[in-house]
Amino acid sequence: SVSGRIFARVELRSCRLFPYSTDMDMVRAVCEAIFAVFLVVYAFQELRQFINNPRKYITSFWNMLEVVNLVLFGVAISYWVAFMGMDRDVHKTRDMENFRDLFTAADIYERATVIGAINVFCCFCKLFKYLEIYPQFQLLWDVLGHAMNAILPFAIVMVLLVCAFAFSGFWLFGDTVAHFRHLLACCTTLIISLTDGLEYQPIKEAMPAAAPVWLVGWGVISSLVAVNMFIAILTQSYAHIQTRTNNLNKAQQDFEMPSWKMWFESKIGFLRRGQSSAKTLVKSQQLSSMKSQASGIRSCLKKVDEKALWKLVLENVADGSFDIEASDLAPHMSGATPAERLHNARQWMTKFAAKSGTRLQRTVREFSTVEEIRTLTMHVNRLERELIELTRQLRPVAPSLRPPSPI
Repeated sequence: SVSGRIFARVELRSCRLFPYSTDMDMVRAVCEAIFAVFLVVYAFQELRQFINNPRKYITSFWNMLEVVNLVLFGVAISYWVAFMGMDRDVHKTRDMENFRDLFTAADIYERATVIGAINVFCCFCKLFKYLEIYPQFQLLWDVLGHAMNAILPFAIVMVLLVCAFAFSGFWLFGDTVAHFRHLLACCTTLIISLTDGLEYQPIKEAMPAAAPVWLVGWGVISSLVAVNMFIAILTQSYAHIQTRTNNLNKAQQDFEMPSWKMWFESKIGFLRRGQSSAKTLVKSQQLSSMKSQASGIRSCLKKVDEKALWKLVLENVADGSFDIEASDLAPHMSGATPAERLHNARQWMTKFAAKSGTRLQRTVREFSTVEEIRTLTMHVNRLERELIELTRQLRPVAPSLRPPSPI
């Protein structure tokens, strides 16, 4: 510690000196070599996507996750190559006179293991990318994504609070309490205390007067304020995403999607073998229509910013609106003037409706009792205003005509 007190510390590292010593190890070695080849090919594909559209590539979260995953794989492979290149035969026998550094080999082995564990977590996170077609599976990721706008400022404030209490705890208890011997240990202790609590007796013995005040302050801010605020943010985001998901499922009910069986048959031709000629002809026509429709939709989507369009759709669905107007699409279309962009948006909507087989009409809303009363009240008020204006215009012709009472 800063006062000169010595704390005992022991590090234990273990490693497998010869990881390719059995038949199963050799099978794993072949799989690792194949994986390394595919990793290089995949890295070149990602590089090609970046060269084609750098701005779009960088702004995608999933692309950044892929880059982090590839970099970590490269670092893990470099550590593994360094470990395999070390002279490990000297550790087969004991030498009581000469020192043999086994700690370095175990440290490199453990670093490769830790990076591999992080990569496994990243690979599982990428599964959410392929589950986007099912809103039910995407619910958790959408909740976290929606809550990030509020969580990030909250996290910054929380980091500042942890740093403040870590510095104060270090100055108060760092001389005598092992958990506060340096700033990193202080931060770790405070974060763990959010779930496991903080042991009071050691800090009380170190600072009897300051320990109660410091602990009460940290307990109030961390447990009563920070944790509850975090729960409130997630609860609000969950309610918003749940409503949006229900509206999205409701909007998709009128648009029947092709079955997964038909999709696999369009990709794998031999699945259609063994059927009668009539069924084969009908199935071929359906597949041809599906492919033509999909190609037309893709050609339309290439002319707009897909992310901006999808964001607009989700915002409208979350508000309970299932319609998109040309004025909503105009800001995302090309054009020198607003009128030109609006014209391009109308043309795009017409072409998209023709390619996708949808109709350009507004959704018929199901009004509730309260909404029906509000709508009827608005119509009655409008009719009364029109009747009063008509009476005013007819007064020169019929002076005895009285304006109707607004009640």
